[in-house]
Amino acid sequence: MMVPMITKNLPVNTRIWNLWAFFALIGIVLLISGCQREAEIQAAPATPYAQQPVAGICAEPPDGDVVEIAIYPDVPVPRCQIVLPNQHLRVINHTDSDVSLELGSFQQTINAGGETVVEAPFGSYLLPGVHRMAVGEIWGVELWLK
Repeated sequence: MMVPMITKNLPVNTRIWNLWAFFALIGIVLLISGCQREAEIQAAPATPYAQQPVAGICAEPPDGDVVEIAIYPDVPVPRCQIVLPNQHLRVINHTDSDVSLELGSFQQTINAGGETVVEAPFGSYLLPGVHRMAVGEIWGVELWLK
C-alpha cells in the first residue's frame, strides 16, 4: 500500500509557499531562542569589585527586608552598608534635582524628592562581596553583600 504524498497534487506555487513558511518559522524559533539566551546572560549576577569595603566602617544590616539609602546634596547616607541576600533596596532622593542610580544591571533616575524601590533581593542580581552603587556622577555607596 502506498501512502500518498501531501504535496503531490498541489501546484508548484503552493509547494514553494509551504517551504518558505516552514523555513520562516524555523528562523523565528531560532531568533526567539537566541533572544532568551542573551537575556539570561545579561541577567547574570554582578561581580563585586572587592571583598572588603574601602570605606572602612560599614553599617550593620538593618532588621527586616528593606535596606534604605538616603541621598542628600552633599553625601549619601550611609556611605557603606552591609546587606543580606534576602533584603532589597529602597533609595530616597532628598535633593532638589534628579539623580541617576546604577547598581549591577539596575539603572534608574530618581526624581527630585522622590524614591525608588528595587523589589528583587540583592542575592538575585549581586554576587557576594562589595559593590559600588553609583549615585549621580560623583557619589558612590558601597554595598557589601555577605
